Amino acid sequence: MIVGIILAWPETSVNRFPAPMQTNGIPPIVIDARGLLCPEPLVRTRLALRLAAAGAIVEIQATDPLAALDIEVLCARGGAVYLGCTSDAEGLHTIRIVKP
Repeated sequence: MIVGIILAWPETSVNRFPAPMQTNGIPPIVIDARGLLCPEPLVRTRLALRLAAAGAIVEIQATDPLAALDIEVLCARGGAVYLGCTSDAEGLHTIRIVKP
């Protein structure tokens, strides 16, 4: 499920990404995969990549610790460009990728 556009970064998150980040004027697509287990975050990411324009940033918010690894492998196989993953104290992982 593509949730919407993230407008601001929470102050409590630890991230290495500028906010807000855009590529070619396209706002990031945010996928809320919190509470979902493997393979659902990956399935939703693949769907978002199919629907996204080239150069679009997709941000996945997941609580499944394996989601970051699954999505990194998807990127390594050529599905997207992996930008990185950050995690906060509550176990929320924010993964950012770009559609080639």
